[in-house]
Amino acid sequence: MDKIKAILFKEFQEIRKTKMILYSLAVIPIVFAIVIITTINSNDMFKNVSEKVLYNLYPQYQNLTPKQILQILILDQNTPMFLIIPMLIPVMIAAYSIIGEKERKTLESLLATPITVIELFIGKCLTAVIPAMGVSIVAFIIVCAGVDISTYNSFGFLIMPNLKWLYTLIVLGTLASFLGVTFCIIISTKLKDIRAAQQLGSLIILPVFLFHTLGLSGKLFISFKMMLLGTLIFIVADLILIYIGIKIFGREEILTKWK
Repeated sequence: MDKIKAILFKEFQEIRKTKMILYSLAVIPIVFAIVIITTINSNDMFKNVSEKVLYNLYPQYQNLTPKQILQILILDQNTPMFLIIPMLIPVMIAAYSIIGEKERKTLESLLATPITVIELFIGKCLTAVIPAMGVSIVAFIIVCAGVDISTYNSFGFLIMPNLKWLYTLIVLGTLASFLGVTFCIIISTKLKDIRAAQQLGSLIILPVFLFHTLGLSGKLFISFKMMLLGTLIFIVADLILIYIGIKIFGREEILTKWK
């Protein structure tokens, strides 16, 4: 554990020196939060959804008006978009971390210390996951505040945070963050350019973006069953990429093939 903490301290020091990462950590949560808050007040989305469908989707809200339920529906349909935050930020950090180590040739000296490959891999992953989840929490707070302020007059009570969004932040967000960082670590070991690694690594968000698009188009409704299925998919994908990542982080692999 002490060795992992040492890696984290070293990596966080490097992050503090990288203006692009700091800028992204500051801007991304604000931008995504504003977009989500704006869409919930849209009058054009799901206008063709019947009242019967709305009440079937939310039987617990029979006392609310169709317009109120529609706002809750739009809010829930934006949960996939929120997952882009904990997936995208680890990609940016991991690319700088891995390719930066390759450029400075510091991994070789690090491997000379009494540290295991698994400890090194965990340290690299947490270096990206911790800031990503921190930023996600900030974005979550902004979304909750913005949504509650903009909808309080309509509802008369606070609608955020709700259970779907809490599950998205805590469970799906964490799993998505590990998926993003492990995917980018694997890619970064094969590339020499940070921007190229970030661009390729960002492809990991495409399936989530597709779900978000289908959700906002009304072709797919985000239910808890779907979230549980998404959780299972994330877990399987995480385990596969972690296994591949640890293999790539083998001492011999780093010393002979990381050029």
